[in-house]
Amino acid sequence: FRMDLLSNTIYLNNKEVHRAPPTTPYTPVGELSLLQKFPTPKNVRDVRRFLGTASWYRRFVPSFSEVVAPLTRLLKKNHRWKWTVEQEQAFTALKKCLTEAPILTCPDFDIPFRLQTDASDIGLGVALT
Repeated sequence: FRMDLLSNTIYLNNKEVHRAPPTTPYTPVGELSLLQKFPTPKNVRDVRRFLGTASWYRRFVPSFSEVVAPLTRLLKKNHRWKWTVEQEQAFTALKKCLTEAPILTCPDFDIPFRLQTDASDIGLGVALT
C-alpha cells in the first residue's frame, strides 16, 4: 500500500513499495557531520562556535540545557577557562545525541514525503519519512 500526498492529490493502492533496511541509520550531511568532527574546544570562542551550531538542533535533544550546562558555565563572564572531565563528558554526550541514530531533522519540502503504516488487531504504527 502506498499513498502520496502531493498538492491535495492522494494516490491509493500502488503496487510498488520501497522498504529501507531497519539497520540502516539515517546519516545527515552538512552541519551534523561537522559537529561529529568538531575538535575539543580549546577556548571560549570554540565553545561558542560548537554550541551555536548544536543549538539549532536543541529541539531534537531531550534536556538539551541540562546536557550543555557544563559547557555554558565556561561562557560566564569572569569565569576562568578550565576544561575538565565534566565538560568533556558534556561535549561528547551532545555530539553523540546529535550524530547517532535515530536522528531527527526538519523536513526538506523539496522532496516527497512517504507515509508508512502498519496495523494489526492489537497495535498501529506510523512513520512519516
